[in-house]
Amino acid sequence: MADIKTRDAVKGTIKTIDKAAIATERMKSAYAKTKDKAEQGYYADESSATEYAADRLSYGADRIKDEGIHQFNKQGQKAVKETRENIGKAKDKISAYKQKKAAKAAFFRLIFPILRINFRQTFLPSRLFHGSYHPVKFGYISRCSSK
Repeated sequence: MADIKTRDAVKGTIKTIDKAAIATERMKSAYAKTKDKAEQGYYADESSATEYAADRLSYGADRIKDEGIHQFNKQGQKAVKETRENIGKAKDKISAYKQKKAAKAAFFRLIFPILRINFRQTFLPSRLFHGSYHPVKFGYISRCSSK
């Protein structure tokens, strides 16, 4: 019979793929990258003295800004509250004044007609009556002073 030529297949050539080795290599590289990024992010402000000082200064400035905004807001709210209270007090005082004025006006509306004649003759100055009644002309002042 004739000799059949066979060729031996060599493992590990370019065309063969070892999927497990590729997956392992990818996982190792991903782990290394993650570890480097974590260390870099965690120790970023301590990589040099200059960066550390700049980060501390930046953090301090941000903190001062935030605290200033907070205090400004707090004082503004306090001022608004105080203004509301002052407006309420002013309204109360105005209504009390109006009530007092109305009570006084009602009192004089009731009492004044009774005392009108005596009040005009005794206490009001003569210029208010436009010459209709003059205490000196009618002898009222001389009568009072002689008593």
